[in-house]
Amino acid sequence: GTYNPYYPPPVDTHGHGTSVAGVIAALDNDYGIVGVADGAGLAIGPYLEQTQVYISDTIDGIQKCKAKGAKVVNMSYGSWFYNSWLSQTLNDFFYNNNMLFVSVAGNHGNSIDNDKLLYPASYSAVLSAAAVDSNGVRSDWSAKNNYVSIAAPGVDLWTTWNNGGYALKSGTSYASAHVAGIAARVWSVMPYLTSLQLLSFLVDAAQYEPPILHRVWTCQPWVLHHHAPTIRKVLG
Repeated sequence: GTYNPYYPPPVDTHGHGTSVAGVIAALDNDYGIVGVADGAGLAIGPYLEQTQVYISDTIDGIQKCKAKGAKVVNMSYGSWFYNSWLSQTLNDFFYNNNMLFVSVAGNHGNSIDNDKLLYPASYSAVLSAAAVDSNGVRSDWSAKNNYVSIAAPGVDLWTTWNNGGYALKSGTSYASAHVAGIAARVWSVMPYLTSLQLLSFLVDAAQYEPPILHRVWTCQPWVLHHHAPTIRKVLG
């Protein structure tokens, strides 16, 4: 089910949250699209709906998700600014509270800031996800830097949209959502894994042999190619 840890429940005025959630957990019901971890429970909180965002908002949201048992946290947003408090908090949740964090490498790969670090993706406790197309090739707008650790589909994806609609979307937000959905799916069948073991599993599962996983160049990335059918093959 879906849990909104905020009251009143957040309203997605932009459509971004709805589209990301669809990639992760849209139901396999013969209608529309199927999420990577179809039917997974979601804990949803507002972030960019506000005019001003504080680090405390992020930490409060993670704490609320943890309180409801969420273990995989997708953060499809980014900031140029490093914050030691958030970095330390994410480390604590990752190493001591068994939570996995995934975020966006960024969509600035073809700009003059193509090597600029985006946070929270570039914190050490977070998987930074780049975007590839249906051929496993990194998009030129997908950021590349030494913190990019994994890549997944993020180009021309049909996903859910506001008011029951669907839209064609691109961005590392959707690559991050793919990785988070995969992580949730793997953890559901191997709940004994620690967050560090799960992170290692996702990287180690990457292979050169199709159709499971391909490796492409985005510094040191691994590509998760396709989505739900891929995961079933990975898990046998």
